[in-house]
Amino acid sequence: LEFRRVLFRSLLIPGTCDTPPEVPKQNLRGEIGGTVMLLHGVDAQGMPEDIRMGRSAGTTPAHRRLDWAAIQHLRTCRFVPETVHPLPKGHAWSREYVFRVE
Repeated sequence: LEFRRVLFRSLLIPGTCDTPPEVPKQNLRGEIGGTVMLLHGVDAQGMPEDIRMGRSAGTTPAHRRLDWAAIQHLRTCRFVPETVHPLPKGHAWSREYVFRVE
């Protein structure tokens, strides 16, 4: 028996999440970037819920700060409510954050 979680891009409401997340200051000094994939649901009010880590930026404290920044940013976003576009049970929306330090 194989269980595969299908990832969907959530239906983000334009204007609710336009500014990119801030790269933590410690990461800017150390020029440490990374990619974070978050999985989440959307409640009846369009708020993200059940936020989970799909892929962490890494295992160092600097990478964990990027994970935290992505989670904090996702909490500010608003989506089309789950009642409008329901997902099958056991599935999740996905959102990827790429932190580039230049």
